[in-house]
Amino acid sequence: MRKLILFLLVFVSAKVSAQVYQEMPQYGYRANRMAFDSTLQIPTVCGVPTLKSVVKTNKNGAIAYDSCNAKFYVYNPKTLTWSEVSGGGGATDTTSLSNRINLKLNISDTATMLNPYLRKIDTTNKFVSSVTSLNDTTIRVIKGTTTTDITIRSSATVTNATRLITTVYNNSGSTIAKGSVVYINGRHSSNYPTILPAQANNEAHSYKTFALVDADILNNATGIVVQAGNITGLNLPTSTYTDGDIVYLSPTVVGGITNVKPLAPNHICKLGSVTRAHPTLGSIEIKIENGWQLDELSDVSIALVPADSVLLQFSRIDSLWHDVSVTNAIGNKYIKPSDTASMLSPYTRQKDTIPMFVFGAGSGTAGDTSAFSTSSLYGAFYNTGSDTILVTSLQIGLQGTSPSINATVYYNDSLGITAGAIRLVNAGNTATNIYGGTTVSSFDNTKIPPNNWVWVQTGTLTTKPTFFVLTLIGYKIRR
Repeated sequence: MRKLILFLLVFVSAKVSAQVYQEMPQYGYRANRMAFDSTLQIPTVCGVPTLKSVVKTNKNGAIAYDSCNAKFYVYNPKTLTWSEVSGGGGATDTTSLSNRINLKLNISDTATMLNPYLRKIDTTNKFVSSVTSLNDTTIRVIKGTTTTDITIRSSATVTNATRLITTVYNNSGSTIAKGSVVYINGRHSSNYPTILPAQANNEAHSYKTFALVDADILNNATGIVVQAGNITGLNLPTSTYTDGDIVYLSPTVVGGITNVKPLAPNHICKLGSVTRAHPTLGSIEIKIENGWQLDELSDVSIALVPADSVLLQFSRIDSLWHDVSVTNAIGNKYIKPSDTASMLSPYTRQKDTIPMFVFGAGSGTAGDTSAFSTSSLYGAFYNTGSDTILVTSLQIGLQGTSPSINATVYYNDSLGITAGAIRLVNAGNTATNIYGGTTVSSFDNTKIPPNNWVWVQTGTLTTKPTFFVLTLIGYKIRR
């Protein structure tokens, strides 16, 4: 029993001792163990805190609350210093915030105030001002006043190129077949040039002719075109083409070729020469040469669409050819469509109407009419050369006692042959006047062509004269 009571006393003593608050034996203010309910209770000071003990001051941190100034402090064991916590106790560090704001730009700043923040002038060649590409192998770097050319890859010289090719993009809407002639019409988002088939039926589809398609190019796909050099595997049947033929852009087939040189109004675009005519293995050496239009020549200055019936006239003022109207080209010194007969008179060829040829017969002796008969020819001449004789009138003179005859002027390529001969007056000319003679100015035919015989015969001799003369009056028409 005594042992049991002793055991209970020891147990109760231990239990009571475990629940008693003991003072903390660590450095600094001695305090009871911290009590917690809904907050953490920490030591308070008035002013900047100090440590009462130097034990482990370089190892342990500490916090304290300045209840006099409503500030928190933290202790840094590395630097052995207390530091104020900004905004401690719920206060706002307005001074610190204002200072920070003032370090930023604001709209009221002057140029002088902004100067510390502006980019400085490069006086020591520290900054790169530009980088440009000189060619495919070299870039140029400008740094301040210093220029440096940098080779980014070696330059390769092609010594044995057989053809010139380009990668293109087909967005025409359909496949462009091998051998088709194309021109560039734009750029795809892939940065490849886009193409369309060319045709020589107008300027817009021919003057930009670029190349021939090396192999079928599907729609919305890339492919190769040949600008210069050899292309093979073409359909050039020997029934149409011959080795050495010049081939041109076709005016009738879109993207096609032809060995027939196009004529206006179609456009001419030479594509190259056939190096092998074959239905499946045909080949062309490409060398595209687009024909020039008149208004594309460097010494011709004409309207894009000239007026009808204008002339091309050279000007020594600007050494160019110009399109000018007929009136402006010839001025007022030359014949114009609007000129009247009186205005043209000074420029027309003058004609001299003179006696051209004379025919005659008889002695004129009284009573002598022996020279006259219905079959007699009273003189003849041959119109040699190339001139045409135009007869304007003829005169007949007679002598004798009341003579009366009918005289006819003929021309034919055979002398004296009346069959098929042409008469100046089909009915002939009757003459009776022995004084003033008879003048004839009305003819059935007035022109005597070259290389014909001309003669006079009498058809009717009512009363024979003793003398007869007939004169043709007119002029020659020069050829």
